[in-house]
Amino acid sequence: MKEILKYLSAKYFFADYAKSVKNFTHKMRGTDGNGNPIEFSDEDKKAIASGLKKMAKDISAKLK
Repeated sequence: MKEILKYLSAKYFFADYAKSVKNFTHKMRGTDGNGNPIEFSDEDKKAIASGLKKMAKDISAKLK
């Protein structure tokens, strides 16, 4: 998941396509503000996958 997200602007992707994912900057980095490990939950991963599909549809529609 992190491999795909490194090519997108997380600030805009999560705001537009995966609003339910919180603390995405910490999760992408792998540590929270206290230095504790943090990862994307299964719900986060589903929201990201859904957001990526929606973004792809939006891009495809704009190219037509």
